[in-house]
Amino acid sequence: MGNQKYSKEDYRLWEQLYIEKGLTCQQISSITNVSNSTIKKHLKKQHLKRNDDLYFVVLKHENQYFFKIGRTFYDVQSRCGKYLVQIIGIWKITYQSVVHVEKQVLQKFQQYEYIAPKEISGRTECFLDSLPWMEVLFFIDMAISSLAKDTSLEGSETTGEVQSS
Repeated sequence: MGNQKYSKEDYRLWEQLYIEKGLTCQQISSITNVSNSTIKKHLKKQHLKRNDDLYFVVLKHENQYFFKIGRTFYDVQSRCGKYLVQIIGIWKITYQSVVHVEKQVLQKFQQYEYIAPKEISGRTECFLDSLPWMEVLFFIDMAISSLAKDTSLEGSETTGEVQSS
């Protein structure tokens, strides 16, 4: 079982389910009866190319409002749950770009760092309500534009549309 060979068609199916349908490796494993680790190994490089959402939101826990930056392959509302107050922006870019930009934002605005309560998923990616959020939006847009120029990529992969609420 450990040395089983898979066909190019198997790999293409996994990639299609992962990239186009947005399924997780665990979901693909359940559908195909191939081990999760085997699928993860094959899809590791594909993961970097997969489109992802970088989001910037306002959350509230008890009486505390705060900002959060994060990434998700899924719906931002589902990711943030009952704590979501407002979606400020969503950028659709590659996973690799999301990770890079998110890290830059966390470093640039670290003086506003806020460690949210344990109930908040991604609680170390939060900021105090005093964060200059318009500056963050500008910074994100500039970082994404810079990535597009640095990598010579064009289109929605790197310049995803922003959704405001």
